[in-house]
Amino acid sequence: MKKAVVDTNLFVSALLGSSTNQALYRAFRERRFTLILSTDLLTELAEVLTRPQLHLPSGEISELLRLIGQEAEIVRVTHRVKDCRDPKDNIVLESALAGKADAIVTGDKDLLALHPYRGISILLSSSFIKLLKA
Repeated sequence: MKKAVVDTNLFVSALLGSSTNQALYRAFRERRFTLILSTDLLTELAEVLTRPQLHLPSGEISELLRLIGQEAEIVRVTHRVKDCRDPKDNIVLESALAGKADAIVTGDKDLLALHPYRGISILLSSSFIKLLKA
Protein backbone atom coordinates (compact mmCIF):
# COMPACT_ATOMS: atom_id res chain seq x y z
CA MET A 1 0.00 0.00 0.00
CA LYS A 2 1.24 3.48 -0.87
CA LYS A 3 2.26 5.78 1.96
CA ALA A 4 1.66 9.50 1.45
CA VAL A 5 1.89 12.81 3.21
CA VAL A 6 -1.09 14.96 2.21
CA ASP A 7 -0.59 18.70 2.48
CA THR A 8 -2.96 20.35 4.97
CA ASN A 9 -4.62 22.60 2.39
CA LEU A 10 -5.91 19.60 0.42
CA PHE A 11 -8.02 18.39 3.35
CA VAL A 12 -9.37 21.91 3.80
CA SER A 13 -10.14 22.05 0.09
CA ALA A 14 -11.95 18.70 0.30
CA LEU A 15 -14.16 19.93 3.13
CA LEU A 16 -14.85 23.12 1.16
CA GLY A 17 -16.12 21.08 -1.80
CA SER A 18 -13.23 20.49 -4.24
CA SER A 19 -14.23 17.33 -6.11
CA THR A 20 -10.64 16.25 -6.77
CA ASN A 21 -9.66 16.63 -3.14
CA GLN A 22 -12.90 14.99 -2.02
CA ALA A 23 -11.78 11.99 -4.11
CA LEU A 24 -8.44 12.06 -2.30
CA TYR A 25 -10.20 12.18 1.08
CA ARG A 26 -12.47 9.33 -0.03
CA ALA A 27 -9.40 7.26 -1.00
CA PHE A 28 -8.02 7.82 2.51
CA ARG A 29 -11.36 6.84 4.11
CA GLU A 30 -11.38 3.70 1.93
CA ARG A 31 -7.85 2.87 3.12
CA ARG A 32 -6.41 2.94 -0.41
CA PHE A 33 -3.25 4.55 0.96
CA THR A 34 -1.65 5.10 4.35
CA LEU A 35 -1.66 8.71 5.46
CA ILE A 36 1.61 9.82 7.07
CA LEU A 37 1.56 12.79 9.44
CA SER A 38 4.03 14.15 11.92
CA THR A 39 2.83 15.71 15.14
CA ASP A 40 3.78 19.10 13.63
CA LEU A 41 1.54 18.51 10.59
CA LEU A 42 -1.28 17.21 12.77
CA THR A 43 -1.08 20.34 14.92
CA GLU A 44 -1.10 22.53 11.80
CA LEU A 45 -4.09 20.66 10.35
CA ALA A 46 -6.13 20.99 13.55
CA GLU A 47 -5.32 24.71 13.74
CA VAL A 48 -6.21 25.39 10.11
CA LEU A 49 -9.45 23.38 10.21
CA THR A 50 -10.75 25.40 13.15
CA ARG A 51 -10.13 28.84 11.65
CA PRO A 52 -13.47 30.66 11.97
CA GLN A 53 -13.16 32.35 8.57
CA LEU A 54 -13.32 28.95 6.84
CA HIS A 55 -16.78 28.17 8.24
CA LEU A 56 -16.16 24.43 8.17
CA PRO A 57 -18.85 22.32 9.86
CA SER A 58 -17.60 21.08 13.23
CA GLY A 59 -19.01 17.61 12.55
CA GLU A 60 -16.90 17.24 9.41
CA ILE A 61 -13.80 18.48 11.23
CA SER A 62 -14.41 16.00 14.04
CA GLU A 63 -14.93 13.16 11.59
CA LEU A 64 -11.69 13.93 9.73
CA LEU A 65 -9.67 14.19 12.95
CA ARG A 66 -11.26 10.99 14.31
CA LEU A 67 -10.39 9.14 11.11
CA ILE A 68 -6.83 10.47 11.20
CA GLY A 69 -6.52 9.35 14.82
CA GLN A 70 -7.63 5.83 13.87
CA GLU A 71 -6.01 5.35 10.48
CA ALA A 72 -3.04 7.67 9.97
CA GLU A 73 0.53 6.77 10.81
CA ILE A 74 1.82 9.52 13.10
CA VAL A 75 5.58 9.77 12.83
CA ARG A 76 8.21 11.46 14.95
CA VAL A 77 10.49 13.78 13.00
CA THR A 78 14.10 13.24 14.00
CA HIS A 79 15.83 15.07 11.16
CA ARG A 80 15.13 18.70 10.20
CA VAL A 81 15.60 19.91 6.62
CA LYS A 82 15.83 23.33 5.01
CA ASP A 83 15.37 22.31 1.38
CA CYS A 84 12.16 24.13 0.45
CA ARG A 85 12.22 27.76 -0.63
CA ASP A 86 9.22 28.31 1.69
CA PRO A 87 10.52 27.35 5.15
CA LYS A 88 6.99 26.58 6.41
CA ASP A 89 6.82 23.68 3.93
CA ASN A 90 9.84 21.90 5.35
CA ILE A 91 7.61 20.08 7.87
CA VAL A 92 5.95 18.32 4.93
CA LEU A 93 9.34 17.12 3.68
CA GLU A 94 10.41 16.11 7.18
CA SER A 95 7.21 14.13 7.69
CA ALA A 96 7.66 12.31 4.38
CA LEU A 97 11.24 11.38 5.23
CA ALA A 98 10.37 10.24 8.76
CA GLY A 99 7.47 8.14 7.50
CA LYS A 100 9.33 6.73 4.50
CA ALA A 101 6.50 8.02 2.30
CA ASP A 102 6.14 7.07 -1.35
CA ALA A 103 4.56 10.42 -2.18
CA ILE A 104 3.82 13.92 -1.04
CA VAL A 105 0.44 15.09 -2.30
CA THR A 106 0.16 18.85 -2.62
CA GLY A 107 -0.86 21.77 -4.77
CA ASP A 108 1.94 23.93 -3.37
CA LYS A 109 4.28 25.14 -6.11
CA ASP A 110 7.22 25.41 -3.70
CA LEU A 111 6.91 21.69 -2.92
CA LEU A 112 6.04 20.61 -6.47
CA ALA A 113 9.25 22.28 -7.69
CA LEU A 114 11.26 19.72 -5.66
CA HIS A 115 9.81 16.64 -7.46
CA PRO A 116 11.21 14.12 -6.89
CA TYR A 117 12.55 14.77 -3.42
CA ARG A 118 15.07 12.23 -2.16
CA GLY A 119 13.23 9.49 -4.04
CA ILE A 120 9.76 10.66 -2.93
CA SER A 121 7.29 11.66 -5.64
CA ILE A 122 5.65 15.05 -5.20
CA LEU A 123 2.29 14.97 -6.94
CA LEU A 124 -0.90 16.91 -7.45
CA SER A 125 -3.92 15.20 -5.90
CA SER A 126 -5.29 14.32 -9.36
CA SER A 127 -2.03 12.56 -10.26
CA PHE A 128 -1.93 10.68 -6.96
CA ILE A 129 -5.52 9.50 -7.42
CA LYS A 130 -4.63 8.18 -10.89
CA LEU A 131 -1.63 6.40 -9.37
CA LEU A 132 -3.89 4.73 -6.81
CA LYS A 133 -6.22 3.54 -9.56
CA ALA A 134 -3.37 2.03 -11.63
